[in-house]
Amino acid sequence: MKRVWVNGCFDILHRGHFELFKFAKSLGDKLIVGIDSDEKVRMAKGPSRPHNTLEDRKFALESIRHIDLVETFDTKQGLIDLVAKFKPDVMVVGSDWKGKEVVGSEYAGEVVFFDRIGDYSTTEVLESKLYNTDQKKAYVDIDETICFYEGKRVYQNAQPNVTNISKINKLYDSGWHITYWTARGGHSKRDLTNLTKTQLNEWGCKYNNLVVGWSELSLETKPSFDLVIDDKAKRIEEL
Repeated sequence: MKRVWVNGCFDILHRGHFELFKFAKSLGDKLIVGIDSDEKVRMAKGPSRPHNTLEDRKFALESIRHIDLVETFDTKQGLIDLVAKFKPDVMVVGSDWKGKEVVGSEYAGEVVFFDRIGDYSTTEVLESKLYNTDQKKAYVDIDETICFYEGKRVYQNAQPNVTNISKINKLYDSGWHITYWTARGGHSKRDLTNLTKTQLNEWGCKYNNLVVGWSELSLETKPSFDLVIDDKAKRIEEL
């Protein structure tokens, strides 16, 4: 029996996911899907996720005819252990993982990359009018707004500004959609996403989206937000 492995959080299922499962099952006899626990999703995507609980996500996946078995994991090591346990002949991952570490791939016979179908995205679905009718949006610069530095700016040494974090959390609790942004790594081309996520979680920040480094979410798109907080727009002291 040829076993195929796929993993992800699979929070809001869309056509891209179904195409992935259909493709993966076509490569073997048994499709096993691993899904992140709720806590692991929160650590990776922020406190507003997942939209659906682990129990509900697992139930939905088990109802799909292409999937034969659903397993759950809490950590990176937990994922590695599951792949090692099943030793799949094929591991299917998104093509955006080409050239990156594919966790557990050393225990799979081969890795097959799946090209993304259209523009389907769980994040875009959650941020659409379907889920965010009349929701106000705030765009908040991280550095020197919710954190500060003693001496030279070394991102690893950033200290939380508890008062300012509390102000942003109140916006979040009142229904605002919070996007945190930082230019960290933009010039050096280093990916400081994990460091930034870890700090936001440790500081108790509540948010919906995180943008790290230079991106399309630039000055030109800031006006689409109801509130922009940084050193060049509305300062947090004015809240």
